Amino acid sequence: MFIHPLFFPDLKTSSIKLGGHGGHFEIKPSQWQWTKFKDFVHFYVMVGAVPCLAVMFLSNIYVGPATLTEVPEGYTPQHWEYHKHPITRFFAKYLHQSPQEVYEKKMARLYEKDELQKMRTLTMKLDELMRSRNDTQVYYYRPISTTHFRQREEEAEQLRDQLGGSHAP
Repeated sequence: MFIHPLFFPDLKTSSIKLGGHGGHFEIKPSQWQWTKFKDFVHFYVMVGAVPCLAVMFLSNIYVGPATLTEVPEGYTPQHWEYHKHPITRFFAKYLHQSPQEVYEKKMARLYEKDELQKMRTLTMKLDELMRSRNDTQVYYYRPISTTHFRQREEEAEQLRDQLGGSHAP
C-alpha cells in the first residue's frame, strides 16, 4: 500500500549504506498498487476506447452522413434509413426495434387487456345473475346417453304395437 508522506509527516524513509560502491539503498513504501492500477487503466483504454474511436473515425471518413434524396417510385424506406449518422443507423437497424413493431406490440398488449376486462365484466354479470336467481355453480356435466333413450323408445313402440297401438304405456 502506498503511504504518501504528505498524509503521514512523521514517517521517515531510512537508508542503508551499501558497502563497496558508496551507494545508498532507500527503504520506501511499495508502488505496486499504483503500478497495477495504471496497467489496468492502460489495458482497458486500449481494449475499449481505441477501437471505439477507430470505428467512429472510419465511419465518419468512409461512410459519412446520409444525404436527403428523392425516394424512388414503389420503394418504401426502412426505419433505419431515416437516421443521418452511420453509427446511429447501425444501432437502429441491428439493436433497436422498428417503431411499427413497437406499435404492434403495444396494440397486442392493449387488446389482451381489453379481452381480460371483457371476461371480468362477463364473470361479474354471471355472478350477479347467480346471486339474484339463487343459483349455484356446476363444476361437472353428465351428458344424457341417447343410445339408452332410443332403446327405451323402441321398446315402448314395440310394446304399443303388441298391445294394439292405441294404448299409451
